[in-house]
Amino acid sequence: MANQKNSLEIMIVSDLHAIACFDCDHIDLDSHLIKNDSHSSEFFQTFLNYVEESSLQPDIIICPGDIGNKAKEENFDFGWKCLNELKKATKAKHLFSVPGNHDHKSRTSQVDFDPKYFLQHASPKFPFSHHSVNTHFWAWHWCHIQGDIFNVILINSSAYHGINDEYKHGRIAPKISDQINEYVDSRKFKNKHLNIVICHHHPTPMNTPGGDRQFMEGAANLFENLLQKQKGAWLIIHGHRHKPAVQYAPCRAHTQPVIISAGSLSKRLDKVLDQESQEDYSHKQEDGDELRNQFQILDIDLIKTKNKSTPVGIFNTHTWTLGSGWELSPIEDIPARGGFGANENPYQLASKFESLLTPSEPLMKEDELKEYLNDYVYFTPADRKIFKDQLELCNIAVTIEKGNIVEIGLKNKYE
Repeated sequence: MANQKNSLEIMIVSDLHAIACFDCDHIDLDSHLIKNDSHSSEFFQTFLNYVEESSLQPDIIICPGDIGNKAKEENFDFGWKCLNELKKATKAKHLFSVPGNHDHKSRTSQVDFDPKYFLQHASPKFPFSHHSVNTHFWAWHWCHIQGDIFNVILINSSAYHGINDEYKHGRIAPKISDQINEYVDSRKFKNKHLNIVICHHHPTPMNTPGGDRQFMEGAANLFENLLQKQKGAWLIIHGHRHKPAVQYAPCRAHTQPVIISAGSLSKRLDKVLDQESQEDYSHKQEDGDELRNQFQILDIDLIKTKNKSTPVGIFNTHTWTLGSGWELSPIEDIPARGGFGANENPYQLASKFESLLTPSEPLMKEDELKEYLNDYVYFTPADRKIFKDQLELCNIAVTIEKGNIVEIGLKNKYE
């Protein structure tokens, strides 16, 4: 387990879309996480085996929603059971989760009298075992958890699902946004190394064909104020669109909040048209690579994060495909390894190598590179691409394996 004094290790598993069925030949299966006749799941057991073989023991597990599939109670119960099994297997101290649109009964035709009824009566208790915290979450659609070294704010962005066409997007109401901001300003909210916000829907529109209509309405009012408060570093983690990304949130303050857009652990990503929303999820990255089922491990450097008031850390991405099973990600867009919170920018680093490489010394190997790549480990995927493109403009080639740079050299000598 990560050293609590210097680092915080977070496992993100999102959008499980679990299905509990015993006659699966007669239903539309859009998840790999399916409970079979023996009340278990081959996919989930394979996932657990991989986690244990990789010796992954996070301090915190975070699931930002869509635990079950299509708002069915038995599906949610199975997915919630899997998450609790994962917590037990990894010996994680905390499991933080929020409901997604597939967890609420989002269609008015499905609602008997309360779209969140079975969520409030789940076993184990959801999202927390503590009654007063649960009561606050369901009454006000958010709650706060204070740890020794972190704050967590959990937001139910699906809270209004079941009313009119609210199922089409997320929402945080203006007065709830004001309530959260007033609370963070109060003495009840203590300064910690890291502040984490967990929600299901994305806080800003995504770049999708035809425009994005599924983001969390009202989020701008919340985050514009929240992220500028002098309360330390802010990390926002969400799910929903199954498109993984690591990026900085726009902020007028001197800090750089980080947004982690989680991919899906077990949703079938070959089913492009989401039947619930009739939205084209376009399960491809911008570079054309097919998306893969995945989970991420974040390793937050608490000392650097506290000193910089910006999250500083690295991540490992583990992906799954039929036939290959689980492995460190081979996809460049969301690499096996990446980071956030770098001091140096990719243009500065590329310029440094342009000066270092000469016709007499045209190639640098991994051992030589280490002293110059201290900040590269904290580059986001976007910054890594900029760095590589800048080297290309300087006629410099770079070899990357599993997210690590192993060689950099002048092209005319290197090729």
